[in-house]
Amino acid sequence: MEVPVIVNVTSGHGRYREALPAVRRELSPFSLSIFTTSSPGEATQVMERIAGEGHQTVVVVGGDGTVNSLLESAIAFDVCLVPFQAGTGSDLVRSFHWRAGRSVAEMIRDEEFRRIDVCEARYLEGTRLFVNIMEVGFGARVVSRVNRSGGGHGRLPPFEIAVLGGELPGLRAYELDLLYGEQVAHYRAIEVILANGRYFGGGGMLSAPYADLTDGLVDVHVIGGEMGGRISLLARFRHLVDGSYVRMPGIASMRAERIEIKGKAPTEVDGENSLEAPVTVAVRRQALRVI
Repeated sequence: MEVPVIVNVTSGHGRYREALPAVRRELSPFSLSIFTTSSPGEATQVMERIAGEGHQTVVVVGGDGTVNSLLESAIAFDVCLVPFQAGTGSDLVRSFHWRAGRSVAEMIRDEEFRRIDVCEARYLEGTRLFVNIMEVGFGARVVSRVNRSGGGHGRLPPFEIAVLGGELPGLRAYELDLLYGEQVAHYRAIEVILANGRYFGGGGMLSAPYADLTDGLVDVHVIGGEMGGRISLLARFRHLVDGSYVRMPGIASMRAERIEIKGKAPTEVDGENSLEAPVTVAVRRQALRVI
């Protein structure tokens, strides 16, 4: 059986070199066709060509941004994506609990795919899809710094380095209105996390401990300005890592099929810089096949 593999050679600033040998070992029962890409547009063209040849399963070696770049074409052709971690973030697969203790090769052979939700973010200037995490506010600035800096150094994950060493001094709150269901709420927010998956930050930070890729809902957590300034946020940083922050004072949480965010603030989707809010996020239920 032939299995196509899309490799993003720019993801994680060359981490595919470390990941690819492990992918070859894991998928040794198959004949692998390797396609290297270096841009989202090129990856989309490769995906369309692969789908046109009749392949229904595509292995993706890259980070969350690589998977994100393939969402539209994978959904359009109903192609099953099989991500392998090789990016700065690579947090999506941490939510793939069905892989635990399983052979990915066997799951491909037996076509044991899952259908998961995808979220659509509609801006004034256009639309972006995301499958893992979207951030509004502080986190989007952190992602921008990470993407400019070239990833992490030493033992700390790159996102923690960006928080502790770069963006924390410029911490600020954004005036935002959130509209969901029949509810309208105003927040002076440092950060809004909209989660389909559970993890982000390149080191497995548990941003949304109760998120479910298959429940048809986006989990929303608002970190309010009342959480305090730089020193207070730094003191509570471990709670942002282990997910316990969602139970702390100053945090508002909700779930919705659709939520509108009004107000100006930077955003990011799946670890890639996006457009500026206002934005409306809606869930596309079970839109994507994955293993």
